Amino acid sequence: METELMPAAYDIVWSIAVLAVLPLVVAALLRWRGQEATTRVAVAWLLVILLVPALGAAVYLAVTTGRARPDGAQAAGGPAHEGR
Repeated sequence: METELMPAAYDIVWSIAVLAVLPLVVAALLRWRGQEATTRVAVAWLLVILLVPALGAAVYLAVTTGRARPDGAQAAGGPAHEGR
C-alpha cells in the first residue's frame, strides 16, 4: 500500500538493506558462538554485533578472520595456503 508519506521505493530499499545485513549478522553470531574468549570480551563483541548490526558484524568478521581455530587448523586463505 503506497501512501504520500512513504513511497513503495522506500520499502523496497529498506527490505534490500535488511536482506543484505541479515546474513552478515548471522555469520558473525555463528562465529562468535564458537569463539574461545573471556566472558567480558565475548559479551562486548556480542553487544557490538547486535547494537550496530552491519558495521559491528563486519568488523567482528574482519578481526577474527585468519585466526587459528581451536583445533589448530588455519582458516582458508591463511598461512597454511600460502605458496600454492
